[in-house]
Amino acid sequence: IGVGGSAGDSFAAVNRDSVSSAGAVTGERGFEGAVVEIEVGQKGLMDLRKFEEWVAILQRAETEKARAVVFRIDAPGGYVQETERLVEQVAELSVPCYALIEGKALGAGVLLALATQSIYVTPDALIGGAGLLAGAKDEEEAGKRQRTSLMLARIRKLAGKKGHDLEVIQAMLEPSEEQRRFGNLVVPKGTILTLTAQEAVAHVEGEALLAEGLVEDVSELLAEAGMSGLDVVKGVPKEAVEKKEQITAETSEAPARQSEGGKEEKVLPGKVKEESFENKLVVLK
Repeated sequence: IGVGGSAGDSFAAVNRDSVSSAGAVTGERGFEGAVVEIEVGQKGLMDLRKFEEWVAILQRAETEKARAVVFRIDAPGGYVQETERLVEQVAELSVPCYALIEGKALGAGVLLALATQSIYVTPDALIGGAGLLAGAKDEEEAGKRQRTSLMLARIRKLAGKKGHDLEVIQAMLEPSEEQRRFGNLVVPKGTILTLTAQEAVAHVEGEALLAEGLVEDVSELLAEAGMSGLDVVKGVPKEAVEKKEQITAETSEAPARQSEGGKEEKVLPGKVKEESFENKLVVLK
């Protein structure tokens, strides 16, 4: 499912001097009219600081009217409650959101992917709900059933809102009491569904099972979604950009001093001049 409209006529070309190794411009460019790239690495959904950062980035994307947000996901699991709160924000965002599964999206990782309007996968990707509904070992059975039921209801609501197949989602989250079949794909009784990239993009009754397409990177995703040529900006909170600009300004305004070699050196804020031990007696206490 692509976002209509083509790219690049009304947008400035990327400044290659400010492009990262992944091909995205660093956060100083601003988000307006750009695609904001958010990387969710293997331990990202287990880092509380990352959740705070992503919330700020999404708020900035909304405020600055970004063209789209792409989550690059390689997350084999994570904190479910924190991910649920993030998912609620993603689902309500007016900016179109996409997921690119670059490795594994399992448990909390797949939950985040389901909050986006379209999922794309790289050739080696795996997607499944493994561990998402697992409770604590000492959790009472009644409490676990209630928690599971509530979470499944929330996920079904989310998946339905974003147009994902509810039967597939149910199979990814909860073991069935009987065998399930999706085209040529069979899910044995008592197991949950984990999809390979090729299975995720397979068509059943004319519709993709879960993912819109198989791509190599963000550039191919944007081409598939009708957004070729747009600037891709690394997701950075506005506060981080402002802090960097402040440090740069302080450094440029720092007074110069004469070095021992006769060259001028900038005195950086808070930097202590290092003292040479040459021709001196050093006493350690």
